[in-house]
Amino acid sequence: MIHTVGPVYQGGGRGEAALLKSAYLESLKLASARGLKSLSFPAISTGVYAYPVREAARIALKTAIDYLREHSDIERLHYVLFGQKMFDVFAEEMKKLIGVDKER
Repeated sequence: MIHTVGPVYQGGGRGEAALLKSAYLESLKLASARGLKSLSFPAISTGVYAYPVREAARIALKTAIDYLREHSDIERLHYVLFGQKMFDVFAEEMKKLIGVDKER
């Protein structure tokens, strides 16, 4: 098991985005180093740490996409999300990041 802690959101001007990216990236690096093929993430920092969901989703997904493009050792990545609303935000951000047209 890999455990990470994300930043407490304090308005966005205190390096929170870099810290959140680092929480995901270091977890991915540890997974690779340990030979793990599958990894699951929650929406880190979006609960009691109050990180805005849309921004957190974009950081989580972009960090993973960029990492997995260079590291094919991780075969499966899951996001375990609380509720339909959270899922919808992540799905919308994923579409933007991979260039999927909403009308298709």
